[in-house]
Amino acid sequence: MSRRILTSCRFGKLFELQMIGSLSVIVCSILTFLLGMRTNNIHAEEVDGAKIYERALRSTVWIIVRKPQGVSSGSGSILDVRKGYVLTNYHVVQDTDDCLVQFPLYDASKNLISERDKYISSMKSQNSAFQAKVLYREKKRDLALLQIQLKGKKSLPPKIIPFKLAVKGSTTGHKVISVGNPGASDALFVYTPGEVRQNYHRRYMTGGEGQRGFEVDAQILETTSPTNAGDSGGPLMNTKGELTGVTQGGIVGKGINNVSLFIDVSEVKGFLKDHNIKLANFSEIVTSEPTKPKTDNTSESDTSVATANPGTKTPGYPKVLIPNPPPVRSNSGTNAGPDPGEKEARRLLDLASVVLSSNKQKGLDRLRDIIKKYPNTQAAKEAKAMLK
Repeated sequence: MSRRILTSCRFGKLFELQMIGSLSVIVCSILTFLLGMRTNNIHAEEVDGAKIYERALRSTVWIIVRKPQGVSSGSGSILDVRKGYVLTNYHVVQDTDDCLVQFPLYDASKNLISERDKYISSMKSQNSAFQAKVLYREKKRDLALLQIQLKGKKSLPPKIIPFKLAVKGSTTGHKVISVGNPGASDALFVYTPGEVRQNYHRRYMTGGEGQRGFEVDAQILETTSPTNAGDSGGPLMNTKGELTGVTQGGIVGKGINNVSLFIDVSEVKGFLKDHNIKLANFSEIVTSEPTKPKTDNTSESDTSVATANPGTKTPGYPKVLIPNPPPVRSNSGTNAGPDPGEKEARRLLDLASVVLSSNKQKGLDRLRDIIKKYPNTQAAKEAKAMLK
């Protein structure tokens, strides 16, 4: 009897051990599956950068602003195709009321054209840039809203998609991607990946040496992705391709590395709400083919940017001094009409100023061409001053 009991006890313990072992295998399998899902998701975040970038190209622009102090450039994000709304930084436009907006261009094989000088040539020969007006601006959030002005039959490039605003800003550890137009690069629409260091509220002064600064008081995303002058105003995206922030600037100094600042999407929403801006549904506007430079000589219209009161400048912005042009007068001292080539010379001077910010030699060559082709214009006089 005792042997039978002992045998039963041994069998019971063996059964218990088998059950525990089976449960352990099941638990391990579940953990392995969940871990595999997480690993796959992380891997997906890493490999989707190309797709996010391709989509971002249909929503990102290069912004060129002419100011009394010179010409500067930045980046922007399309928020509404039908209304032509473009989001950028206050410090990109500052106190000017007008600017130029350039969309990405593609070659005959539908490949992106990235060389800066080709864009400048297209703006010169094909009038590819769009005029835009500044509707609203706010220093505290360092945000501004532009509206593209369509003249005549000119329409926006095909397949433009507005950015969708993220429900909330990215948080620490999230992967992010920015697209911009750094002045230090010969390329436009440059891709930069990174991760969020922190999302927090910050109050600080921004401004360059010798320039009037202003205070930013906003929710900020701090990331590891490096930013440069010219990236300002461009989109910061999460892994879904949604707009999670706006490039603002970076912290520079001894012992500081890769500390870049972006205005959080919550500030964008607050900015739009304060100005009663309602965006259209985020539907894709699809027409025919991507924009590409034309090969024929089309008629050109004046694409010069009107100047307004001097504004502030921010660190690292390309600075090209252009004297304020006095009114053109005849020898008798009475007001005279402008030289017939003044508009074209002025436009070429604006483009030369942009080129100077990234390629000094090419910019100087363009200034000499203006002096040679339009010697009697005020723009030629300004070009001569810039050569000294």
